[in-house]
Amino acid sequence: MSLIYINPYSFSAPWTPAQITTAMWLDASDNATVFSDAGTTQAIAGTSTVRQWNDKSGNARNATQTTAASRPAYTTAGLNSLNVITFDGSNDHLVHSFSASPAPHSIYAVTRRLTGGNGNYFVLVTCISASSAFGAVMHAKIEGSANWGSYINSWTSSDYSLLDTWRIAGIVSSSASSGTELYRTDGTSVGKSYASRYGGDATDRRAIGGDPGFNSGYFSGNAGEIIVTTSALSTSDCEKIEGYLAHKWALTGNLPAGHPYKTAAPTV
Repeated sequence: MSLIYINPYSFSAPWTPAQITTAMWLDASDNATVFSDAGTTQAIAGTSTVRQWNDKSGNARNATQTTAASRPAYTTAGLNSLNVITFDGSNDHLVHSFSASPAPHSIYAVTRRLTGGNGNYFVLVTCISASSAFGAVMHAKIEGSANWGSYINSWTSSDYSLLDTWRIAGIVSSSASSGTELYRTDGTSVGKSYASRYGGDATDRRAIGGDPGFNSGYFSGNAGEIIVTTSALSTSDCEKIEGYLAHKWALTGNLPAGHPYKTAAPTV
């Protein structure tokens, strides 16, 4: 009888954001990171609201909400049988400790905007430090003010609307104080770029699901996963994140035909 040798080093492991340096990484599908209290009792999807959403980056930048009425819901099997966080667009939001300054930054999210929402901005992620007068914001609605032109993207266009549609949304900023923010939606560069700038105000604004420090821009919708880095991700790393998120959350159909991870998830 002949023996078949299997090389134990021939198998590739799945790529995850743990392969890059993340500043904050929130994953609603990981039930062990979502709590109904201050980090002791795991939230029950479909029943619990979210008191604390733990950061998987290793930096302990957990997103929390001490006010019960402002806690988002933990929704069962919101996408691809995975649990998601649901924000009501009224006052739901979680507060975190991370500011995007003084480094370049990138933000990725698996998200969907629902009808409605309060304020003009429908902000999903805010990482702003008043002391540095700079930060990163991921909006879900174009706002026309010149001062906020650096943070909008084309999610309201017919091709990349977030309204009632799950998307893989990304922002990559090349500089902390000046530079360019580039937007990617579902693995495609949307052809938008803006000078990266922020006028600043007297309030630290660091939240998930809203921007309560500015015009009450609460987000009405869902978030499955949020990844933030203090680097301007390369195209290769953007594509890996997009491939990882698309295969995990069953959004491969959103990726363009030429995407390197359209048919297979990235590996290490």
